[in-house]
Amino acid sequence: MSQELRTGQHLSIGLEQRLGLQQIMLTSQVLSMPIGALDILLVALVSNPQHAEEIIRESRREKSDGRNHGLKSLYGGLVTEGGSQKKDFGGTITTFNPENMARLFGKESEILIVPDVTYVGKENNKPEMEFSSHLSPKPEMSFLTIPSQFKDTASLYTKLCKEREWIGKTLREMYAQLGERQREFLYSLKFVDMNIFDEKDVAKELNLSPSFVSRLRESRLVRIGAGGNVVEVKMLMPTQDKIYRYQIHEKINLALEEEVKNSSALIDSQIAGRIKSRRRTIAKYRTLAHISVGTERQTAYRNGRKEAYHIPETLPELVAAESRSAY
Repeated sequence: MSQELRTGQHLSIGLEQRLGLQQIMLTSQVLSMPIGALDILLVALVSNPQHAEEIIRESRREKSDGRNHGLKSLYGGLVTEGGSQKKDFGGTITTFNPENMARLFGKESEILIVPDVTYVGKENNKPEMEFSSHLSPKPEMSFLTIPSQFKDTASLYTKLCKEREWIGKTLREMYAQLGERQREFLYSLKFVDMNIFDEKDVAKELNLSPSFVSRLRESRLVRIGAGGNVVEVKMLMPTQDKIYRYQIHEKINLALEEEVKNSSALIDSQIAGRIKSRRRTIAKYRTLAHISVGTERQTAYRNGRKEAYHIPETLPELVAAESRSAY
């Protein structure tokens, strides 16, 4: 759904994407499934309960131990990590695998994937957010009914409705936390202004397990600025290593600006000595940014280059760099 860029960011150049519903069902878990796709699955269960029931029964027959698994062949119920019934992490982990339900959809069936939230600015010195409509609760779904003869399908529908409600609520809480923690970056769009706030930190704030958050955040998109850039939410959850990388980028750029002023290129070991880093670290980030070695930069300066080489430090710079590399 996204491209891993040379600077290690998770960026999506387009503002909207389309994915096949079969692909989503075959490759996603409920926690990582786009909520719009989950809504379509719920509608499909109501619209075609007989087909869904047949899928569940066929899955049951595929079990080799001869026991009547029923719905558990697709959906093991709601269980906590470790199998206990305590809600130590503020919620439950679903074992539902939607893979078999891909058969409810044709190959041509697609869904438009849009960002869950837009960080549009600030109000009273706090990030201002606009949640997409698909994150809103849909109580009307609980009033839809499935005929009683389709027992397993009805049970699955009820469980998934509860899951959908919980996922939407938890995502809204997560995006609010991210907006608060990364407010400086959301205002400046400078990566160096980001704060360490990885999935373990998010899990602690939301009273969930880190593995739960890891699945929940998978491939979720957010928009930064009205009509702005769309990124994976992972970008707003940097680790300590990512923050260190941003700081090193800034220092390397300062050294590159200095060398163009002096028309004298620095080799990697010289840059490393000036910013108190390792030569191989400099070489790594220089190479990832497609910046040539010192001897080649020196030739460019002799040929009249006046513009400093630069590693993208802001989101707009990253978008521009990726756009150039795409053409």
